[in-house]
Amino acid sequence: MRQVFLCVLMVAIIFSGCGNADYQRTNDGLYFRIIKSGKGDLIKPRTYLKIHQSAEMGDTVFFSTFGKIATFGYFDSLATPSHEFLDILDKMRIGDSAIVIRSVDTLVKRGVVQYNTRFKRGTAIKVLIKILGVYANEEEFEAAKVKEMDAFKLEEIKGVEAYLKQKDEKNITKTKEGVFVKIEKEGTGVKVDSGMMVKVKYSGKLFDGSVFDSNIDSTFGHTEPYEFVVGRHQVIEGWDIGIKQLKVGTKAKIYIPSILGYGMKGSGGKIPPYSNLMFEIEVLDAGVPPAPKAEEAPHMKNNAGTP
Repeated sequence: MRQVFLCVLMVAIIFSGCGNADYQRTNDGLYFRIIKSGKGDLIKPRTYLKIHQSAEMGDTVFFSTFGKIATFGYFDSLATPSHEFLDILDKMRIGDSAIVIRSVDTLVKRGVVQYNTRFKRGTAIKVLIKILGVYANEEEFEAAKVKEMDAFKLEEIKGVEAYLKQKDEKNITKTKEGVFVKIEKEGTGVKVDSGMMVKVKYSGKLFDGSVFDSNIDSTFGHTEPYEFVVGRHQVIEGWDIGIKQLKVGTKAKIYIPSILGYGMKGSGGKIPPYSNLMFEIEVLDAGVPPAPKAEEAPHMKNNAGTP
């Protein structure tokens, strides 16, 4: 019976044929196959790891770090079964890969996802994992993560530079962080700085020219100026960096590598993972943000503990 269920599952996701004896099943109902190519000890619980991972349904890959920046994280294989690769981590070594089949129905029961146009009843997600590194302590882990992110950021910045060269964009200023700014109309007002409340009009575009959001185009349903306080992480990092190059009244284009934007996750279905972005921005106003409302003083109590 178990083999019949496995066969039906594989056919449903167009992944493998019936009778594939390489697949195993955990007590939690997770099907997996480990591709042994690593050496050394098995991975221990509570471990800092560097991994590549991808997820797909049928022929559609909706997430992948392969060819991009790897995932760094702290993983505990002793945790409650999660119906993911964590459940088989103690069977793997550095260099090993694994194919994991996650049941959408099980994930829905656990509250991980909800049924929708992508995650349909009776379907499954194929996940590919490759173990790239294991770190003995947090210090080694953090150093490796910073090195990886710095290298990836440099490659993304080169990609933005190549795009600007292809578009023959002139008079571009590059910040030390890797944001590119083109002033199209210089304003005469105060220069924006950290801590200021700014009001802007904007349109956001992918590098293929498609607009994913705008408060200039009324078809997006919000035409009021967008307000935020610079430097308080209320917007993507690229905005906090780029907006400080502008004065009130300035119109500019800001080009942002994905690592300073929405990165590996993307956003809202309109911004795919690892998307470099361009924003057309007009700074309408900048000044001191309104003071926070004073909190009411807590009730004082006397020595007897009564109000």
